[in-house]
Amino acid sequence: MEQDKKYNEFLKEIKGDKLSEDPDHTLSAREFYAKFWKTSLSGCILDYDGAVGNYRGETIISFNTMAGCLIRLLPIYFDRGLDLPKVGNERLDIIRKIDDGEFPSFEDDNLIKRLKCNFDKLYLRYHSLANFMPLVRGDVHINLVKGRVPYHDFPDVFFSDLKKCEPKRVFYNKVNAKYFERFGNWKAFNEQNALQSSFGGWKEFVELNYLQDFFKDEDNGKSSCNYENPIALAPKSEKMPYRDRKKFDDAIRKVCIEEIDAFLENALAIIENRAKRLAIVESEINANIDENNNTR
Repeated sequence: MEQDKKYNEFLKEIKGDKLSEDPDHTLSAREFYAKFWKTSLSGCILDYDGAVGNYRGETIISFNTMAGCLIRLLPIYFDRGLDLPKVGNERLDIIRKIDDGEFPSFEDDNLIKRLKCNFDKLYLRYHSLANFMPLVRGDVHINLVKGRVPYHDFPDVFFSDLKKCEPKRVFYNKVNAKYFERFGNWKAFNEQNALQSSFGGWKEFVELNYLQDFFKDEDNGKSSCNYENPIALAPKSEKMPYRDRKKFDDAIRKVCIEEIDAFLENALAIIENRAKRLAIVESEINANIDENNNTR
């Protein structure tokens, strides 16, 4: 019962507060980072202040990217030259009003209803602690890179390149190097001040950031797990309309919508599984705190 309560706390929608309009930069978010990243990064809340600290909280899986894609696939969006809202709640309002007749017929009659339902769920959960993590601040902001081409805010393709050090000069400049060196025995630069070729602390990076649930080869307690296979979130279709305003034929629209459907299913599963993981970790952290208090 207590575990369920903790699980739900990690899935609860976080809203902006007096400290920040960004949910991932609020007081509750900063307290979360200071507690769960106390050993690997810092236990001081001020260190997660994006203005003066070394780190800033970020949202891992984006709602807006795929919500925007679905709206751009609507024939009415092209025909009437509609403006795409920038904020998530306004995009969600449009999605809720989509009529089944807007799209070609699918073999799965419940697809559009499921899309609406899952976008509703993702909107509530993407701004939850289970979808947050702190990242280093710097001249080349890592999360800013993640939001740009070719990643479009999809963590699976971003994590894959992060593991391979590609592109090296984006991820592994000297500003970011000290951050990555906190995860395992790894050095970004060798004695000749040249960039290394791989991220030797990858396993530690995944586990100390509680990212195991983003991978198919989830740990299951195995020390040999190397997190090689991220769960697919980024669509494979090159026609996915991230920015384009153009008319799509039914065949392309069908492929894109099915990929959006798959993204939603995987995104929700990852966030929910990470919430369960965090609830277990919190119990362990609290138990250690109690034990330390009792031995004083």
